[in-house]
Amino acid sequence: MRNRIIAKFEIAITTNESIDSFYILPDNFKNNFIKVESISKVFYDINMTDLHKVNGNYLLSFKSVTKTVFVSFGYYTNGYPMEIITSIFINSDTVQIKPEYKESY
Repeated sequence: MRNRIIAKFEIAITTNESIDSFYILPDNFKNNFIKVESISKVFYDINMTDLHKVNGNYLLSFKSVTKTVFVSFGYYTNGYPMEIITSIFINSDTVQIKPEYKESY
C-alpha cells in the first residue's frame, strides 16, 4: 500500500461574508468543494497521491456574494507539497497566504 500525499491548509475567514465553492487545485478528489461561514476557521486537505510527479503551483478559487476569486500561490515539487501547512486568510479586500515549511530537509 502506497503512502498518501496530503497537502494541508488552514482557512480563516475574517469577513462577515461567507464563501461558497471553495476549492484548491491540484486535487484528486474532483468534488472537494466546501462552504465556509463568515468569521470562522476550517481545515482543508487535498489529496496529491496520484498526481503526476511534476512541479507546479496551487490554484485557490471561491465565490462570495460580491465576487469570484482565483489566486495562484505556493509551489509543489515532484508531486509533493513543500509546506507542513499553509494558512490562508480571506479578508474583505485581500487573500493572505502564509506557508509553514519544515525546519530542514
